[in-house]
Formats: sequence, structure tokens, C-alpha cells
Amino acid sequence: MITAYRAAGIVTMDPACPAVMDGAILVEGRRVVAVAPWREASGIPCHDLGPVIIAPGLINAHTHLELSHLAGLVPGGRGFAAWADSLFAAMRAHRAAPAAQVSALAAARACGTSFVADVVGRVALPVREALAANGMGGHLFREMSGGRALPELSSEAWPGPWSFSVHALYSTAPALAREATAWCAFRGLPFSLHLAEA
Repeated sequence: MITAYRAAGIVTMDPACPAVMDGAILVEGRRVVAVAPWREASGIPCHDLGPVIIAPGLINAHTHLELSHLAGLVPGGRGFAAWADSLFAAMRAHRAAPAAQVSALAAARACGTSFVADVVGRVALPVREALAANGMGGHLFREMSGGRALPELSSEAWPGPWSFSVHALYSTAPALAREATAWCAFRGLPFSLHLAEA
């Protein structure tokens, strides 16, 4: 059964029709099947959302959800080296908290985020569980640094979509960076790195 959602405006991301004023989104099950002017949706059961603008959800292209429990504990403004020292000290002093990841994602969702690309250095499963708890999509990046080779990762430990990334060019051996990018390219998967972290 198709249901219509009426809004004062709908941002489509379609270059041929970037916005529809007084529009309707037609939904069947959980899938959007059409976006049209409201007058074309007559006779379809409707939910009038009022004077709102509907836009696609935002994508946060670089998060570190496993560090959510450190919010407010790492001061800035003293330069990169001092910031990094404070971050590593806080990581040693405070255990990761899955509830903090869920809270961080709830805050992101409240701001319109619907998908995250999360860089994980340790354990992926709690991050994937936090995404599921918030009904949010995500791609995980297994971050590598130093000079070690790419590890074998199981689908149980790394569920859902993921690929390798490297921390940064200054912290990763060139051979490892090449291996990670080749691994992603061969599989048609995205790759990530801190290009200008400092």
C-alpha cells in the first residue's frame, strides 16, 4: 500500500528537479517510490506534515564512535602534539562505554544525520550495535597504522559493511598504505585516511 507524506517543500538531490514545493513523498513499505507535486498524489492516504521542508539525511563522513565516552575530556587550543597527548592519556584513563556511543548517535540523529562513516581502531561490534540501536546506517573503516600487514578480519567481529583505512601518511608505512588502498580498490569499497589531521 502506498502512503503519501505532504510537506511544504521537498529537497530531492535530483539536478533536473532539485526541489518540489507543496510536494508529496510516496512511500510503499519502507521505500520511497516517488516524489511529486501534491496535486498529483490525490486519492492516496496522506499524512500532512505541515509547513516543513524534507531533505535527505546528512552523512557524517568521519566519526570515531568508540571515543564518544571522551567527549569534553580532551582540551584543545594547545596545538596538535598536546591534543594528541591528552587524547591518549584520556584513552588510557577511561574505559569505552557503549552507552556513550548510543548517546552520540542519538545526538547526531537529532541534528539530521542518517549515516556515518566510522573509523574504528579496536572493536567493531559495539559500534555496529550502537548504529542498530539508533536505526542508523553506517560504513566502518578498520584503521591501520605503523608497518604491520593487513589482518584477516572475521564477519562475526566486523559485521555489516566495512573496509580498511589508514590513520595518516605520517603514521603509516607506505607499503601498508598501498596494500590497504589496493584491498579496497579490488573490492570496490571506500577508503579513508586523515589527510591533514594536524
